[in-house]
Amino acid sequence: MKTKKLATLILTMMIMIAQAGAIYGTDTQTPAATTTETEEQAMAGHILELVNQQRAAAGLQPLTWDSHLEDCATVRAVEASQRFGHTRPDGSQWYTIDPVGMNGENLAYGYKTAEAAVTAWMNSPTHAFNILYPDFKRCSIAIYKSGNVLYYAQEFGL
Repeated sequence: MKTKKLATLILTMMIMIAQAGAIYGTDTQTPAATTTETEEQAMAGHILELVNQQRAAAGLQPLTWDSHLEDCATVRAVEASQRFGHTRPDGSQWYTIDPVGMNGENLAYGYKTAEAAVTAWMNSPTHAFNILYPDFKRCSIAIYKSGNVLYYAQEFGL
């Protein structure tokens, strides 16, 4: 029970931080690997590379990494481990973290590699639509590991 309360407190703080961000930071490149980068962060960067390969093949501009959307994706990846789907654990819709900045979402879980997650999204018409939607310009991905299961949240912005 103590662990659940701590997790709830951490999640609440993350949501508050994400909601407080009024300025959207847009980085022009996939985050560079650092010595403190986690395996999940490296995988998230690789997913963006793979997604941009799909967009290039379709004649679309690449998505740019967005640090604000990364905060939103981090919250959603944790929430997906609690209640998988586009409804948040509190019953509200996925975009309520930031109704202005969050314009599309892909979720996945259980895939062991970035390639497998992107392949699954591209094999799903609704997920592929988000990846290939030409109006989306910004994107971030977060991956949350619960036990041995990876939960992926990909958030898109205009």
